[in-house]
Amino acid sequence: MKTEAKRLNTVIRDVRSSFNLLGDRSNDLLNDLDVNASMRFVLENLSVTGEKTVPEIARSKNVSRQHIQIVVNDLLDKGLVASRANPSDKRSHLISLTERGDRIFSEIWNRELAELQNLAEYFTAEELRVTSKTLQKLSKFLS
Repeated sequence: MKTEAKRLNTVIRDVRSSFNLLGDRSNDLLNDLDVNASMRFVLENLSVTGEKTVPEIARSKNVSRQHIQIVVNDLLDKGLVASRANPSDKRSHLISLTERGDRIFSEIWNRELAELQNLAEYFTAEELRVTSKTLQKLSKFLS
């Protein structure tokens, strides 16, 4: 295996490890809100882009529609999202944040911002710029 391929393999292992650790950290941060990392993603997605169908949310995360449907059902049960008929597709309802969902996501964002402020102290602007550029390039080639 070429040296570059070995280095890339190390980077990918590090990304996987970081992804898992970030998921654990997120779950710990959200535990008292009764929201997990998957729910948090859906809340953020709806907060940023407005109402969407379950398939649209799934495509934006590159996961199955069935997975997002389970998450949305949990969020509906908790009163964090609402569902309404979709005038352009009778089979796929539009999902949006409720007032409570918007408040919960604001609380999540404030908590995460505090965490990010603490973590940011360990990195230089250049390290973050290079890391971001590299991960964007990797994502582009993989998509």
